Amino acid sequence: MKKADCFYVPNELSIQRLQNREGPPISFVVWAKNSSRAFDKKEDALRHIKWPKSTPTGVLIREWFDQFDEDGDLPELDMQRIQSEGFGPEAHGDEKDPTAETKMVV
Repeated sequence: MKKADCFYVPNELSIQRLQNREGPPISFVVWAKNSSRAFDKKEDALRHIKWPKSTPTGVLIREWFDQFDEDGDLPELDMQRIQSEGFGPEAHGDEKDPTAETKMVV
């Protein structure tokens, strides 16, 4: 079962969870009170939402945030695959740098 990347309360609240390629690995876009804001941490997003914990919707919002294991979402690097298919410097770790013994004349 895939975790839902969106939480939606009609006409009041929308939360999207995004996995980023650059910058923080996870961010949240929150639409509430006719404005949207982006957050890197769920605590900051919850502070902006200001939905009481005691309401059923408040409980659902916190359960939705807690279903994600933020540390477990990042995949492990497969260095064998990077060295066989990659093109950056990490793919050529064993090879000697061709510019290592060059000098610059000014």
